[in-house]
Amino acid sequence: MIKPCKKCGGIEKYKNGRCIPCKREESRRWNKANPEKVKEQGRRWYEANPEYHRRWREANPEKVKEYHRRWREANPKKKDNPT
Repeated sequence: MIKPCKKCGGIEKYKNGRCIPCKREESRRWNKANPEKVKEQGRRWYEANPEYHRRWREANPEKVKEYHRRWREANPKKKDNPT
């Protein structure tokens, strides 16, 4: 039988015994408190995995097209002069 979490009463656990909902909430709080570190981690991962993004764009051309359309609508001044 799985023991419920003492904090939230949840029964979803990782293999190491940590409560999944509590760990998610802890991660959310850390990310909110450390936006620059989160941004830097994302940038490093993006640079280390360029093939992932290329393959995703090739597999999802409609989503890419929609993203660019929305960006152009939200940034009309930048559309003509991207600098």
